Amino acid sequence: MNIEIRRLTPAEAHPIAALHYSAFKGFFLTSLGQPFLKEFYKAVLMHKNGIGFGAFAGNDLVGFAIGTQQNTGFYSDILKTNGVGLLLKALPKLIAQPKGVFRLVKSFGSKVGTTYQHVPMLLSICVDQAKESKGIGKNVLVAFEKELIKLAYDCLILSTDTHDNFYANQFYHKNNYTFVKSFFQGKREMNLYYKKLIT
Repeated sequence: MNIEIRRLTPAEAHPIAALHYSAFKGFFLTSLGQPFLKEFYKAVLMHKNGIGFGAFAGNDLVGFAIGTQQNTGFYSDILKTNGVGLLLKALPKLIAQPKGVFRLVKSFGSKVGTTYQHVPMLLSICVDQAKESKGIGKNVLVAFEKELIKLAYDCLILSTDTHDNFYANQFYHKNNYTFVKSFFQGKREMNLYYKKLIT
């Protein structure tokens, strides 16, 4: 299987949203629907600090790593510039679960602490479930890290669920990420990881 790794553009938000929706069943952002996910990823990739790399098998997106050069203020920027569009896309789902509005705002307002302000952050990494264990996740992660090095950054952070998430936590350990601490995003316990990039 020939895989091409390349930079993602806002125009590819639809396949990104579809892959996220398929891979992350049961997660809150997924519950807001594919139209919301498309709007969200488009906003991330349009932002001046947004970075994304995708793995393609032919024309099919089979994996991606997406994040930001600056975690501080990134989500507030997204809400300022695209908040109305995001809300409209999520509205059909939020009508059915009104409390989701507060959860959405909390998710975008979560902070990992003052120690890691102004540090790049990986927001989402995803691999087509039919293509797992083929090194795709590692390849898009490495591409993301190399881009940060080119931009003169020497570290990055990420967070992932603490519980019922063994594979993801093991993946980050294997790729030399250091566990920093656990914290709560609403009622959801998260693990914070840090990596020093070799420049």
